[in-house]
Amino acid sequence: MRKGPSVRALAASMLLTFILIASMMALAAPAAAAAISKPGFNLPGNVLVTDQFNNRVIEINHAGRIAWQYSAGINLAAFASRLPNGNTLITDSGNARIFEVTPQRNVAFTYFTNTSENSNPNPLPTNAVRLRDGGTMIADQFNHRVFKIDANKDIVWQYGMTNVVGNTPGLLNAPYTAFVIGDYTGQTVPPGTVFGVQMIPAD
Repeated sequence: MRKGPSVRALAASMLLTFILIASMMALAAPAAAAAISKPGFNLPGNVLVTDQFNNRVIEINHAGRIAWQYSAGINLAAFASRLPNGNTLITDSGNARIFEVTPQRNVAFTYFTNTSENSNPNPLPTNAVRLRDGGTMIADQFNHRVFKIDANKDIVWQYGMTNVVGNTPGLLNAPYTAFVIGDYTGQTVPPGTVFGVQMIPAD
C-alpha cells in the first residue's frame, strides 16, 4: 500500500507555494508613490530637505521627484536654506563646515567652526543662517556657543565661551539653533512682511 506524503513534506510544499505567490504579487504590485498628497493640493514651491544620514541636501518638487541635490563631501547634513541669490547654505556638521553652493554645485563660500582658539576638534555645528547684512549666524553645538561672522569670515559677535559648557550667564550647553529675530533671509518670510520686515498699515 502506497503511503501519502508526510505532514512535514506537505508543510514544506505549502510554504514554498506561499512564497512563490507572495513573490509574484510583489512583482505585479505598482511601485510605491514617491509623494503622497491630497487630491487638488499643490505645494506653493519645492521642498528643501536636509537628509542627514544620507549626507545630502535635496530639493523635491510636488510630484516627489528630486529637482536638485548636493552631497559632495558632506558628513552629517544638519541644516540647509535657500538664499535670495539662488544659492544654498548648508551646515555640514561632521566636517564642522558651513558652506554655500550655487545651483551649478560650485562652492562659493566655506567656513570651518573648529579653527577658533580652544575649539573642540569636532564641534558638530547644527545650524547656520545668512543674515540681511551678509553675515552668517552659526550654532556651534559642541563648542557651546552661537556666533556671527561677517562677510570676511571674522567673528563679530559671540555668546558662550568656546568649548566651555555651562548654564550660568554667558555660557551655553550644546546650542542647536540660532536666529536673528525678524531677519528671515533665506527662510520663509511671514505674511505681511517685505524682506522680513513687518509692515504696519498707516493710520
